[in-house]
Amino acid sequence: MGVVGAVFSVVPLWLIVSLILVVLMVILMRTTNQVYVLYLVKNNFFLFFLAVFFIIFAISITHIHTTYDFDLTSAEGISQIIQVYVDWLIGFARNLGKVTSYAIQQDWVYNKTAGGK
Repeated sequence: MGVVGAVFSVVPLWLIVSLILVVLMVILMRTTNQVYVLYLVKNNFFLFFLAVFFIIFAISITHIHTTYDFDLTSAEGISQIIQVYVDWLIGFARNLGKVTSYAIQQDWVYNKTAGGK
């Protein structure tokens, strides 16, 4: 097995693809006019959103698979992964609600007597 084969056996493919996409985006931002890049993002927003969504989804599914060691070849393993993923999403929604309600309850009025000018 060569060096390339050894790298692919240790590093997950999703990580390699994600790093390549990030490097390409940085090169694109450095070598071209940023207005043109923003124009491309604006016109292809759905495709960029979809790509980011699938990258995050692939990373999270890989994390779940390595953390819980589910069998992806059986229906029971797939249903267990779906259950963990749904639990994560429900927990995220609950935490987002808690943070939002905390932010809403704060007194956001500027107080001149507390040292303001």
